[in-house]
Amino acid sequence: IRDEGYDLLLHAAKALKISVLLILGHDRLYSMLTNHYKKLQKENESNNNGTIVIPKVLKLPRSGGVVSRPSSFVRQCRSRAVKRYFYGDLVVDSSSSSSGGGDSSKDGGVKHQDGSSSSKLHRVHQLTPFLVQLPFSDIKVYKLSSMALSSSLLPVAQLQSTDAIQIQQLDLESGAAE
Repeated sequence: IRDEGYDLLLHAAKALKISVLLILGHDRLYSMLTNHYKKLQKENESNNNGTIVIPKVLKLPRSGGVVSRPSSFVRQCRSRAVKRYFYGDLVVDSSSSSSGGGDSSKDGGVKHQDGSSSSKLHRVHQLTPFLVQLPFSDIKVYKLSSMALSSSLLPVAQLQSTDAIQIQQLDLESGAAE
């Protein structure tokens, strides 16, 4: 973890108010974090500022036989995870599995030595995101101006003091309601 990654780690620990950081087999990172938090604690004590949460940094040994993955592998895994998030898993295409009879070698099938054949399964992504472009002039945005409450939400013997829900179309060019 270098430069921006280190800064992001410090920011995440501060934002999430982490109380314990476990460092697994990364001596340099452990050293950097302990030095950073020692300095921060000294500043905190000298300023009498007790609002900063200083996490406890613990170093855990790496198990024997564990190796670090190359950055290219990690990048590929991350890329595949993003693609899987947007496109879903690969599933068998239902239109290709319903091909009836015929010679499977024509449609990408596999011919076995014993004379039998099996059709090759066509796999597609489960999700298919697509883009819809609309002219800006076709977009209409509405605003709810008031809200009616159920009598069960009002205090006993209290009447609704506002009107029922009214929908107003917003003028997107000026930002005001029509």
